[in-house]
Amino acid sequence: MPLQYKLYHHLEEEHEDTITSLAFSAHGTYLAAGSLDGKLTLWSTLSGWKIHVIVTGNNAVLLIIWIMPSENCLLCGLTNGLVTVTGFAAHSGSPVEYLAGADHVVVTGTHSEVFLWSHEGTAKWTQLAQILPPPSISVNHESEVIVTSLAWACMKYSERTLLVAYLHHGILYVSFPLAWEATDCLSAFGMQ
Repeated sequence: MPLQYKLYHHLEEEHEDTITSLAFSAHGTYLAAGSLDGKLTLWSTLSGWKIHVIVTGNNAVLLIIWIMPSENCLLCGLTNGLVTVTGFAAHSGSPVEYLAGADHVVVTGTHSEVFLWSHEGTAKWTQLAQILPPPSISVNHESEVIVTSLAWACMKYSERTLLVAYLHHGILYVSFPLAWEATDCLSAFGMQ
């Protein structure tokens, strides 16, 4: 038997270009939509009403994540390298293509760069580390190192493991201690 869907709300007439990302808040109260037209729109899932629109100018919104467990903090990666709604520069002039959040730590990725950030509130961001790409071997030494995905996972031996997938270079697993001490992370995992 096929799945049956029920239309609750038709969210329209806000974006003038392709929707690039959607993200529900932690409890499903809000839906954030980003698009190539540089707009981020927040919708109430209960009423279907548009709550807020943020215009980023000529910079497309590539992805959105909500910082858990809050329903009032989200981040968007833009084509100019900024992570907004807070406006900190994660990658100089390169599009922020990947975001992953865990507690007060966020990971950003673009091309071959992966950075680990800590935040206290929405205004203060501190770069904790740059995660170095995996080494090349004989079968991939001519291939460019390109990040294709970032994700946090709870593994058997570590409750905080970052997974970084690379095109032609495999998956990098980085385990972090439960206490987010930047010096521990840097020394234990060979990061810069």
